Amino acid sequence: MSDDWDFYFARVDGAVSSIFVDLGIRPDAPIEKRPWLLWVFVTLKSPNAEGLSTNEEAPTLQAMGEALDANIAATSGAQLVGRITGAGRREFYFYAEEPGPLDEAVRTAMKTFEGYEHECGSTLQPDWDHYMQLLYPSESNLQRMFNRRVLQELARRGDAHETPRKVDHWLEFPDEESRAACRETLVAIDFKVEDEYRGRRHTPGALVRAAAARRRTSCGTTGRRSPR
Repeated sequence: MSDDWDFYFARVDGAVSSIFVDLGIRPDAPIEKRPWLLWVFVTLKSPNAEGLSTNEEAPTLQAMGEALDANIAATSGAQLVGRITGAGRREFYFYAEEPGPLDEAVRTAMKTFEGYEHECGSTLQPDWDHYMQLLYPSESNLQRMFNRRVLQELARRGDAHETPRKVDHWLEFPDEESRAACRETLVAIDFKVEDEYRGRRHTPGALVRAAAARRRTSCGTTGRRSPR
């Protein structure tokens, strides 16, 4: 497990979900000595209206995750790689050397957490497909995560996010038609096109836009849960 964990929101099987994932292991994935995908699904006791966890239940779920990690790692040589919270449940995902006594390890970990319904399972998955295709964020979601880190660091240094400021964006296009279409869209949503030029490498070139307004982004990509 690395120290580089972060979260993002996405729709998984149509449900708004929070995905918390170990980004730091991506350069090493798949890890040959851990070809088994293990999972534990836990039904939330008090999800909010969107099926996500509440602040009140969060400490219990955090302690539960630590207990599962400790027990499963000890019996299966497993590494926790991520979790998904959505549709009224939390899903923990591990990659392990072998399944080992998974049922027993989960029962032991869950003894402290009475009343929580849970299930577990495993499948041989040496290519780490579940981590690569579902848990790890898309390029756009990864960029949002990095943007959030920048904003957090700016806030730590005393920056006021509410202060409007100019942000330059450079966009490249394969042809005039697509550039013109983008230009029309940008102008329609109150961005200012400051310059256009024909680059040496890209014909017809790039379009520059600048904006001071902040805008909300969508919750992200879509995916599917089934590890089988």
